[in-house]
Amino acid sequence: MVWLTHRAPDIRIVAARARNWLKAEHLIARFGGDEMLVVLYGCGMADAYDLADKLRLAVTEHPLAIDKVKLRVSLSMGVSELQEGDTVQSLLQKADVALYQSKAGGRSRVTGYVAEVSRIASSGAEVNP
Repeated sequence: MVWLTHRAPDIRIVAARARNWLKAEHLIARFGGDEMLVVLYGCGMADAYDLADKLRLAVTEHPLAIDKVKLRVSLSMGVSELQEGDTVQSLLQKADVALYQSKAGGRSRVTGYVAEVSRIASSGAEVNP
């Protein structure tokens, strides 16, 4: 399972919050300028989607404090699941497609790339998953 996230004012604070929601065997890393990559080993799409949405709420409902200034942050995420025949590149590409779908849908959303039914599943502040 892979998430891509986008647009955080201080990615280190968001990464620290994410680490609190993840198991020790999961990986979180910076993936470009303002993107993070989260790899969830042994986690199915539904569980990864739920975890990503809980993280989104944890970040968006609690402003970040940077130099005593509180900043509201929106967190957009794309979630994809490794399928038979996928390469690392195709898995990341699916997560990226889902990420940009989140942004196009109004930001502060989690969007899952679901290959089996050729659709995008999305949740956001105003949408019930």
